[in-house]
Amino acid sequence: MDKIEIRKLLDSKDEEIRRLETVVEEKEREIERLQSVRTQDPDQIVHRRVAELEEKLDLKNRELMEKDTKIETLEKKVKERDTENEELTNRIQILRGIARHQRPHEAHAGYRKLGQDVTTMNSRRDTEIQLHDIPSNGSALRNWSQTLFKILNELSDDDLKRMKYDLKHNEEYRIPVSLIERTENRADLADSMLKWWGKRQSVLNIRDLMKKIPHNDDVMINLFTPVLEEIGETW
Repeated sequence: MDKIEIRKLLDSKDEEIRRLETVVEEKEREIERLQSVRTQDPDQIVHRRVAELEEKLDLKNRELMEKDTKIETLEKKVKERDTENEELTNRIQILRGIARHQRPHEAHAGYRKLGQDVTTMNSRRDTEIQLHDIPSNGSALRNWSQTLFKILNELSDDDLKRMKYDLKHNEEYRIPVSLIERTENRADLADSMLKWWGKRQSVLNIRDLMKKIPHNDDVMINLFTPVLEEIGETW
């Protein structure tokens, strides 16, 4: 056997020795682990297991919280969409009320512009509300818009608040909240009531609201008397 073959044989033996040493080390570590488990306090094992389960539970809770957050976000979007739908419904109703007091071509124009703000519609139609110093001539019902403006000017701020409360919450007189909140002054409020109820019904509703406030003085009764007589009603 020459030197080269002897060297290869020695290298092979060295490699086998290293492999066996590695196996021995692994077995020793396994023996130490098993001995550690045998000598470990059972309570520690239970506590460790409980800790592992609690960690898993926390992870599940975080996942559920994330899902709840997503659900809340979706619910918020649904509510926003419902609000938009309600606003659209209110605008349709307002435009229907306007159409009853407009010429046909004006009413059709209003429906084509449904997406526009209601105040823009108001600026295009003939305004029924006039300033209180414009003289009232002819039919009391025809001049009801001026009379209504005078009636609202007779109300104190507290009276006006009580009336607006009924307009929002009393089913008998209810007007869409969005329509009321867009009114900037008494003239706007009078205009909104005329659009929503029409002239004759607004006379009856405003009369009842004045009694409910109450506001039954002679000035108020005198303002109502001509138009009530014209439509066959009394105070």
